[in-house]
Amino acid sequence: MVTNYEGCADEAERQPFVVHDIIYDAENYKAYLTADQKDWEEVAHSYTLKVGHMPLTPNHRLLMERDLVPRDTDFTMSLASSYDKNLFSATVGGWETSVDAVIRTTGKLNVDFDVDVSWFKLSSASMTIKPEDVAASVQLALTEKGTLSKAYNWEKTIISIPISGIEIAKVVKLGAFLDVDVGFTMDEWTGEAHANLGARVAISDSAIVVVDLIKSSNNKFSGWMPTFTPIPLTLSAKVEGSAEVFAAPNVKLEASALGKGWNVGLNLKMPYIEANFAAMAESTGVCNTKKTLGVDIDANIGVELYAQAATKGNEGDPFWRQSLYVSQPELTVIRRLF
Repeated sequence: MVTNYEGCADEAERQPFVVHDIIYDAENYKAYLTADQKDWEEVAHSYTLKVGHMPLTPNHRLLMERDLVPRDTDFTMSLASSYDKNLFSATVGGWETSVDAVIRTTGKLNVDFDVDVSWFKLSSASMTIKPEDVAASVQLALTEKGTLSKAYNWEKTIISIPISGIEIAKVVKLGAFLDVDVGFTMDEWTGEAHANLGARVAISDSAIVVVDLIKSSNNKFSGWMPTFTPIPLTLSAKVEGSAEVFAAPNVKLEASALGKGWNVGLNLKMPYIEANFAAMAESTGVCNTKKTLGVDIDANIGVELYAQAATKGNEGDPFWRQSLYVSQPELTVIRRLF
């Protein structure tokens, strides 16, 4: 017997009971049941369950109005985040740096978690992830002064967001987390300047990754080639140096069924930017002009997209890891004369 009577369970939760005796009161049209309360995982011996994104048809909406289907049929993970402030300032020997950043992530992931159980045994479990309007952009304003003789590295998680999950009858759970990491490396630098650089990367809505949590050979993915939009680079003075920056939205999806748990992660290094500044000086003029100073700037934009899956508690040792897309950096050459 399954009930959602308020005296037996929460209003939104149906509670199963195993009935082992019934006494009928024919005169008063009543039946008295002797039953033991059970957990769903004790009585649901065979079932197929789909948790996730389900586009609503007109028929679904009609049933929702009659309270015949759940209203929360979708599990979507928002990737929307923003950061607009100073990343860090530092002094290393005779080199001073300050980096301001404007970082945006947009869109969402539609997530499906499918489970098939037969007589209390897990027959299949899989997760399907589809992006929708997913993009990330990073724009940096660098203020650099002095000489840096060895590489300087900085990395930090600037945004960490837990996403509300779904739990069904304490049998199936689905949750999510979003971290946005930013890294900056300056390999060398000579001079004093202000520089701005940035890029935006977008993922197609046709992208998909399917992770079979029981048999990895069934995993598949497609459509993860991104589009790049560089943000025009500016520079205020003659300098020499090399810098790299990346923004990386990292997604972790946690799922469990019948006491077994998994973690599926998306590590999206999108975008990363490499910029090399080479000073030019020529008393007779550079680039066939009368200007005697200049800078050649080679700016590369790229992405690295990975997916992985691990059993819960073994996240450091995933049983599956796959490159979804690793780009050849797109080169932009800029020449600035002074």
